Amino acid sequence: MAGTERTIRLLNDDMDFNVDDLWEKVKLTHHTALEEWTECFKRDENEDESEDNENAAKREIRETLMKSETWKIRSRNFLLRLISDDENGYSNQKDSGDGNQPRPRVHLAMAFVEQMAEYESAFVEYLRETLSVQASEARSTTSVENIEDENAQESVGLTNGQQTDGHSETSLRKRGNGLIHEAAKNGRCAILKQLKLLTAENVDYVNNVGETALHLAAEFEHIKDVEILLGAGAQLKVCELRVML
Repeated sequence: MAGTERTIRLLNDDMDFNVDDLWEKVKLTHHTALEEWTECFKRDENEDESEDNENAAKREIRETLMKSETWKIRSRNFLLRLISDDENGYSNQKDSGDGNQPRPRVHLAMAFVEQMAEYESAFVEYLRETLSVQASEARSTTSVENIEDENAQESVGLTNGQQTDGHSETSLRKRGNGLIHEAAKNGRCAILKQLKLLTAENVDYVNNVGETALHLAAEFEHIKDVEILLGAGAQLKVCELRVML
């Protein structure tokens, strides 16, 4: 608890600067993604419009960081919400014609993590707690029927033509990935290594179909991330999934 209390004190001392500065740094490389995310905070016609979308997004970041009780709650931790595509995720009018289905914004989440690395003393405890959420959420087994349902949904998404490094953006959705899984999937484990967040325990956290970060780094051919995870103590484990073709 001492580390958490120190973190909150550091954040409270200079929160306005940190959030605004953090925002501007992310904006330099992810301007469009930030702008699109702020649309998720658009007010209804009957709501108070005194706060614009950008300030609403900054407020969510600030409230997450200042309230340690929110760090392990996916519906209240802005980083966890950014990587979620379920009811905890963010959605806007551009996302889906089907009731604005939330979609993950993983690259934006990792951009925030990358910039937080410059404020290690203030953010490391928050990021450590965010990573640990997967330990309580993970389900080591999922029925084949559920996996097949997910694969069927993913195959439909492929028709949208969204590709990243040869893989569909919809790939592995609905599988309960934690931040460490998404970092491995997107080749960004070096950031977690820099912050000394990888441990022999959390590198083997599984998502809800039994995949570890190492599985995803290998599947998406991020060799350096495989090396980083193995160096952090990741164990080679077999994960068998039956894929519908």
